[in-house]
Amino acid sequence: MSGVDRYHAVRGEDRWDLQEWLYGFDPDLRRWRWWDLSTLDGRVAYLWLDTRGEPVVPCEELYWAVFAAGAREVRVVPRLSSDSWQGQVSMGLLRGT
Repeated sequence: MSGVDRYHAVRGEDRWDLQEWLYGFDPDLRRWRWWDLSTLDGRVAYLWLDTRGEPVVPCEELYWAVFAAGAREVRVVPRLSSDSWQGQVSMGLLRGT
């Protein structure tokens, strides 16, 4: 099953057309910013977002992107502090090792 098909199966959302996709990822319109991608064990990836202090952030486009990139499962964890992030290894730093 492709990542996009997995997204539709898990999330139960309709397929997006190009305009919805472009609108959803417009940095001026979304309420989150990509912060980092890290790991503790090399198997599970943790996607860190800057939510600009918002306690709840709509981010369906992010679910779509993560599944389309090949995620088998997506779990949302509670908000964590930057101290938790500092204890993990950035996946970008693992490249080439």
